[in-house]
This record gives sequence, C-alpha cells and structure tokens, in this order.
Amino acid sequence: MVFSIGDADARYQLGVEARRDGLLSAAERAFKSALDVDPDHAGARLALGFKKHKGQWLSDSDWH
Repeated sequence: MVFSIGDADARYQLGVEARRDGLLSAAERAFKSALDVDPDHAGARLALGFKKHKGQWLSDSDWH
C-alpha cells in the first residue's frame, strides 16, 4: 500500500489490516498514528475504544 505520510485514512487502514491479521500492537500504533495526523479521525478513535459524547471523544476511563 502506498500512501502519503500525512494521510490519516491510510494509517487507519493499516491498523484495520494489522488488527485483522492479529497484529494488535501494530494496529494500535497505526490507529494512534492516524490520530497524530487527524485527532478527530472517527475510525481510529473508535478502534482505540473511544466513545463520542456531546461532541467530545472520551476514553473508557473518562466514560465511567
């Protein structure tokens, strides 16, 4: 896969593929990398366990 260094969607896709292949650490790194480019990337946030509440992304620890 060829992508631009600033392409959050491509980084997210790498995470999806890594997770599908059982490479969970690599998937997490890819999702976090997508957030480095686009902090509001919904797919990456959801993949990392965040939930959106009243326009804000909350982690599990923030949610409870």
